Amino acid sequence: MFIYELTCVFSQESDSKKLVKKIEDWLKEIGAKIEKKEDWGKKELAYRIKKNSQGHYVFWQIKTEPSKVGGLFPKIKLESEIIRHLLVRTS
Repeated sequence: MFIYELTCVFSQESDSKKLVKKIEDWLKEIGAKIEKKEDWGKKELAYRIKKNSQGHYVFWQIKTEPSKVGGLFPKIKLESEIIRHLLVRTS
């Protein structure tokens, strides 16, 4: 198992609590264990993304198998209220 860091930026009009719950459900579906979660709140974006000047940032540190991470990307890409995401393997 490896440790990954997932950061998502939600649109300023979105219901972030609902989206956080949805992402955590997706992580449970792939068998990931959430080690840490941080809500960084709303921040001003450096440039507009999909007509948004602000975004709500949420960070997770998860532990899972590399083969299962691929199942997360299609779900994130289809969610229109997630304007940016970054998944990095740390170890």
